[in-house]
Amino acid sequence: MPGPRTALLTAGICSVTLRQLPIQSVVASASQAGLDGIEWGTDTHLKHDAEARTASRLCRSRGLRVLSLGSYYRLGDFTGFDVVLSRAQAAGAPRIRVWAGGKGSAEASRGDWSAVVGDAQRISDLAAAAGIQIALEYHGRTLTDSTLSTLRLLDRIDRAERPHVLAAAGRHGRSGRPCLIPGAGTFRCRRALLQLASGHRAPASG
Repeated sequence: MPGPRTALLTAGICSVTLRQLPIQSVVASASQAGLDGIEWGTDTHLKHDAEARTASRLCRSRGLRVLSLGSYYRLGDFTGFDVVLSRAQAAGAPRIRVWAGGKGSAEASRGDWSAVVGDAQRISDLAAAAGIQIALEYHGRTLTDSTLSTLRLLDRIDRAERPHVLAAAGRHGRSGRPCLIPGAGTFRCRRALLQLASGHRAPASG
């Protein structure tokens, strides 16, 4: 007999969606909605490590997972990632969401690309040493604003623990389907990104 099927999708919410609510209420809302977990943002809810530990504890008490840390760190800055990494560890987050610079792929200079690639390699190594993944958000006005630029960036980063790609906002990706595309397997990542760009269903991972 075939074994049990493994779900490909993990239902969660970004805490920024409920930025007006305190941590306890975000956790309660996610639990009542039957979700699996929460991506916690550092902009409102997890401004300090103590808040991150509180969020982690409350999630565990409700059977929820901390899915990610939405850090809003911009690759190429080269400053402040030590604070971001500490926050992720305090929250028990398995991955950190970052932005691929502050310019779109069409307007970015060679120097902009080099800065983003170098910083991505640096923080990927730091995060991997802590057992944490890096996820690049598929987002407008960054180097991951198109399928081809995202693949180019992943190829240039060229790390054993290759960053994932988080395609979460419909207005930036044509499919509008939230999904986490693993970057460690180059072929799988390439196929998923091409499906995303063409509007077909892309595989997701929890």
